[in-house]
Amino acid sequence: MDSRDNILSKKAFNFIDKCKGKDNAADIRTELEGLPAKIKINGLPQTLIFLLEKSKTDNSGNEQNDRYMIGKELVEYLAKKELDKDKTTNYPSEAYKLCEKNLRHATIEAVAYTAWLKRMAKAIIPKKDNSNTNTEVSNEN
Repeated sequence: MDSRDNILSKKAFNFIDKCKGKDNAADIRTELEGLPAKIKINGLPQTLIFLLEKSKTDNSGNEQNDRYMIGKELVEYLAKKELDKDKTTNYPSEAYKLCEKNLRHATIEAVAYTAWLKRMAKAIIPKKDNSNTNTEVSNEN
């Protein structure tokens, strides 16, 4: 029987492994780095709604942007099942139901899982390359 940490680490690894080849992988890493703190500071329901509603679609109408993917993964983890089989799942509504039942337990689970997501993202996904900025120093003598 696997320990809770083994289960969380395997699930986190699988999610990050799916994300690492995407164009927005560095953005996913950046979002995950602050997520455990956001949950602790703002609260689980508020953080989930922010992830799911604020970023449901990006400018191109794509529902699979980084925040939405993370919010969807977190709701599915807390629900202990995959919810989007028929593409009709209302994730904000599911998030509210999960938090309504037992907020303290859901928050503890969410912080633990997002901590593993953060660890895996930092280990697997490279940081965003900011080499586009001009780092040359002018030599005025």
